[in-house]
Amino acid sequence: AWSALAQGVFGGSFPAARSLAVMPGGDLIAGGNFERAGTVTARGIARWDGSLWFTMGTGFDSTVLALAPLANGDIIAGGMDVGEQGVVLTSIDGSTWTRLPSLGSGFLRALAFGQGAFLVGGANGALYATTDAATFTPVSIATTSNIEGAAISSNRFWLVGSNGLWASATQPGAWSFGPNITTTTFRGVA
Repeated sequence: AWSALAQGVFGGSFPAARSLAVMPGGDLIAGGNFERAGTVTARGIARWDGSLWFTMGTGFDSTVLALAPLANGDIIAGGMDVGEQGVVLTSIDGSTWTRLPSLGSGFLRALAFGQGAFLVGGANGALYATTDAATFTPVSIATTSNIEGAAISSNRFWLVGSNGLWASATQPGAWSFGPNITTTTFRGVA
């Protein structure tokens, strides 16, 4: 059965949790556009330990659209910021956040880490890959659809997005597209 996580997330204009990630220790991270999680002030990002919500630093002035937990406990958060788009931040402790190089003009919407690679997807088919989270290389993909979700599992890279986009590859750049079965936007893949 489904159950509420305390009072959930709320506050701000159009409050919503836009992304969720489970950390290696089992805690749930919620990212989105909100000002509170349960009884704590949590701007855009919060951690749920199974009983209570916790803040993660001072939070963000931006909307967190994507989260990617790393096996070592680090977390990558991405989204959009007022006046700057394609924002990626990383944290090793969940409190102190470091801004990584900007990824240009497309809203960052999807993150995935696995097989030693880190994929970042965004608006209008923007797709980048990195192995060090410092140098981002554009990845060719024959679409202008927004990339809304990314996952790496079973030695495959998976992307989903607007206009029914779904694609997979064994390495970034060699994409196979699924049949166009809908014009609906797929927002996530796991």
